[in-house]
Amino acid sequence: MATDLIPSTLSETVNKEITLEELPETLPTILNGQARGRIIVKI
Repeated sequence: MATDLIPSTLSETVNKEITLEELPETLPTILNGQARGRIIVKI
Protein backbone atom coordinates (compact mmCIF):
# COMPACT_ATOMS: atom_id res chain seq x y z
CA MET A 1 0.00 0.00 0.00
CA ALA A 2 2.75 2.50 0.85
CA THR A 3 4.37 2.13 -2.55
CA ASP A 4 1.09 3.09 -4.22
CA LEU A 5 1.24 6.51 -2.56
CA ILE A 6 4.76 7.45 -3.67
CA PRO A 7 4.64 10.04 -6.49
CA SER A 8 6.31 8.90 -9.70
CA THR A 9 8.30 12.15 -9.86
CA LEU A 10 9.59 12.04 -6.28
CA SER A 11 13.22 11.59 -7.32
CA GLU A 12 12.96 14.73 -9.46
CA THR A 13 11.75 16.91 -6.58
CA VAL A 14 14.37 15.78 -4.06
CA ASN A 15 17.38 17.98 -4.59
CA LYS A 16 19.46 17.08 -1.58
CA GLU A 17 19.77 14.65 1.27
CA ILE A 18 21.43 15.77 4.48
CA THR A 19 22.17 14.17 7.82
CA LEU A 20 20.72 15.39 11.08
CA GLU A 21 24.16 16.78 11.95
CA GLU A 22 24.13 18.92 8.77
CA LEU A 23 20.73 20.44 9.57
CA PRO A 24 21.97 23.41 11.67
CA GLU A 25 24.16 24.67 8.82
CA THR A 26 21.44 24.08 6.19
CA LEU A 27 18.52 25.52 8.16
CA PRO A 28 19.34 29.21 7.51
CA THR A 29 19.29 28.54 3.76
CA ILE A 30 15.86 26.92 4.07
CA LEU A 31 14.42 29.64 6.32
CA ASN A 32 15.69 32.43 4.04
CA GLY A 33 13.85 30.89 1.10
CA GLN A 34 17.06 30.08 -0.77
CA ALA A 35 16.45 26.32 -0.97
CA ARG A 36 14.72 24.93 -4.05
CA GLY A 37 12.86 21.63 -4.14
CA ARG A 38 12.95 19.24 -1.25
CA ILE A 39 15.65 18.44 1.26
CA ILE A 40 15.47 15.09 3.01
CA VAL A 41 16.98 14.85 6.49
CA LYS A 42 18.29 11.37 7.29
CA ILE A 43 17.83 10.50 10.95
